[in-house]
Amino acid sequence: MLKKKLGKTARRRVIDMVIMEAKILLEEQVLSVEQISYQIDFENPFHFSSFFKKYCGLARKFYQNKSLLRA
Repeated sequence: MLKKKLGKTARRRVIDMVIMEAKILLEEQVLSVEQISYQIDFENPFHFSSFFKKYCGLARKFYQNKSLLRA
C-alpha cells in the first residue's frame, strides 16, 4: 500500500531517512564517524560505512570531502 502511494517500499523509506540523517551529520563534521554510526543505530562503524556506500554510491569519506569543498 505504501509503495503504491509513495512509489517506495517502507524499507526503502526508512533507508532514505537514515541516509539523509547520515549526510547531515557527515556534512556538519562535528562528530566522528563512530559517533555518527552509533547515533543512527549502527553498532559497527564499518557496517555504517558499507551501508552508506551501498545506498549513496560513494564512500562516506569521499562524500565528506566533497561536502567540505562545497562549503
